[in-house]
Amino acid sequence: TFASAPPTIAPTTPDELPQALSLVFSRLEPEAKRNRVDTLLEDIRAGRIPSNGVLAAWRGNRMVGAIFAQMQVGRTAVTWPPSALPGEPSRTLDSLIEATLQRLAGENVRVVHAVLDFSTPEDDALLGRGGFKWLADLIYLVSETRHFPAEQPEGPLEFESYAPANHNRLAAILDATYEERSEERRGGKECR
Repeated sequence: TFASAPPTIAPTTPDELPQALSLVFSRLEPEAKRNRVDTLLEDIRAGRIPSNGVLAAWRGNRMVGAIFAQMQVGRTAVTWPPSALPGEPSRTLDSLIEATLQRLAGENVRVVHAVLDFSTPEDDALLGRGGFKWLADLIYLVSETRHFPAEQPEGPLEFESYAPANHNRLAAILDATYEERSEERRGGKECR
């Protein structure tokens, strides 16, 4: 049958990017998906992110799956697991991961992190077949605009919004945090 033949895996053209990214992030809530896709498209079009990180799986003229990977500094990359249309064989997802890893290896990437907004047993199996191993769950402190309080909470902690004018202050705070941890390591104290 047609679906038993492997799909064609190819980089997307600029016109195909919205469809491919929408497919990659299809499991997100509609607003979150729209925001993620719009932000990535803006970054790609502005040249902040190369567009060659988006691969699509094709059956004839129909896009049936897609994956997105972004190279980072230090010969590393992040990838979002591929997504496919309902009914598409899991081999299509495996082919997308394999093609992405081959492309990244050709760029001298040595470490690839998989980014998951949430994980399912199917994701774990898919990534495992692709050679990924779970190392840790990364939890970021984030407050999305729609959940951010309208008034500053009471208490001794002061909140300050980031702006280019206070960039150096934020950088100094972050540096001090890492210096303290480095001193703890040098002093043999346990880091928390």
